[in-house]
Amino acid sequence: MLSENKPSLRQVNWITYSDNMDLKTDANYVFKVDVEKYYNLINADYSNLLSPDEIAKADCFKQDADKRRFISGRYFIRYIISKRFHQVPADIVLKYTKFNKPFLPGIEFNITHSGNYLLVAISNNPIGIDIEFIDDTFDYKVMLHDIFNANEIAYVKNNQANTLNFYTLWTRKEALLKATGEGLIDDLKKVNCLDNVVERQQSRYILTSFTIDNYMAGLASTANSNLIFLNYN
Repeated sequence: MLSENKPSLRQVNWITYSDNMDLKTDANYVFKVDVEKYYNLINADYSNLLSPDEIAKADCFKQDADKRRFISGRYFIRYIISKRFHQVPADIVLKYTKFNKPFLPGIEFNITHSGNYLLVAISNNPIGIDIEFIDDTFDYKVMLHDIFNANEIAYVKNNQANTLNFYTLWTRKEALLKATGEGLIDDLKKVNCLDNVVERQQSRYILTSFTIDNYMAGLASTANSNLIFLNYN
């Protein structure tokens, strides 16, 4: 039997970001960034802002596209945090949880990327985000019983939008586990993401799904705050 509270896709109104915007402390933000455009903008400057550890990690990527995405993500999060807290970006020192998730006291953020899209979620409360390219040729059926419970499988198979349904649930699971700081776990079937509000790690999470072109994104947050989508050009 399908949940009555099955996932729905949110229609997103992307607002163009400008430096003179006041980022509210009681809102959840999702920033959309064009990686190639942004990397070309920061290419001459990123080594002055990123930490030595971040630069060393960036240099370990074998694919140049992966290196650019990593650099762009870390640079952008420093940039946004500096705007919110009126700090110098290079002075921001990121800390890491036991699951190697970067954080700063008093603020939560999460980064995801796919193709040339980079999404950054920022909040005062635990938050996680994931984006995936909707590949119509991907044979997701071979993994259904490994990652979804019976109700989730029924939802995926419910109508002709099978592939879209698969990516809807998959990005929600990833976003939720990123919000809790767990990362991908062994028994994904126990991570219920069919409902729009779920319990995990003794906390209540609100799940939101939305598309960008041919990409699916999932967002998980503990706060029922105003959600603002900003496009960084």
